[in-house]
Parts: sequence; C-alpha cells; structure tokens
Amino acid sequence: MSKTILEILRESFPNQKFDMDTDNYGGSVHAFFIECDAEETLKITWEKIRNMIGVYFQSSLDSEFEIWNIYLLFIIPVNVDRDLKHKIEHDIMSSRKIVVDNHEKINDVDFKKFLFSEHITNNNLKTTVFEKQKLPFSKNKLISQ
Repeated sequence: MSKTILEILRESFPNQKFDMDTDNYGGSVHAFFIECDAEETLKITWEKIRNMIGVYFQSSLDSEFEIWNIYLLFIIPVNVDRDLKHKIEHDIMSSRKIVVDNHEKINDVDFKKFLFSEHITNNNLKTTVFEKQKLPFSKNKLISQ
C-alpha cells in the first residue's frame, strides 16, 4: 500500500506538523497546513516541502483546476523576516504559498478554517451594495451653442 502525502511529509519532517483540507469550489481546492516551530526550520524546509507536495501529490492529480489550486500555508508562532516571507510567498513553483506568522488567532480551535476562509475562499469578506444615485442630466450651455 502506498503512503499518503501527509505520511510522507510527517516521516520526512518529524519536527513539523502537517494537516490538509480539501474543499469544493467548482473543483477541489487543496490546502496544506505546515506548522513550523522556528524561522530557521521554515528557511531550511519550505522548498523541500513544496517539492515533495509537487512530486507526490500534485503530479497525481488529473484536473487542471486541482493542479492550479494547491495552497501551502506555513504557520509559525514568531515573526518571520520580511525577505524570507517575500521569497516564499512570491515563489511561483507548483503552488501558492502563504506564511502566517505570529497571528493572534494561532491557538484558536478553528484557526485552519479561518485561514482557508481568509486566504483562499475569501468567504469572510463582508460586502455591501449601495444603490447607485442617478444624477439629473443638464445641458452645458457653453458646449451646446
């Protein structure tokens, strides 16, 4: 029996925690939650984790939608150096990467659900539609002469 991607990641990186959530939004959207204990750990492992998910998970997907809707959320309880965060989040290889550092809700029970909503579906956005006000039209006498 072959191993799941979470089993592979947990064996390869025993000092980090891994979880995955898949939701359907016109197709499957996959989010990997990677908990790092320190910035140095993140710095050393993020590319290896990205590559493993690409090789062992993404390459087995059939749907274009699924292939292009994989999110890696690196969760870390401390502030991450701005340059490192930028490098990770702007990496265009295989998936979208988001670094969630020193977040106030990090210990909440629904934190992963919150992150999925905040960064992927955006279904937490409140929108208000205002009725457009129609202004009366009046002819400009300088132009119409």
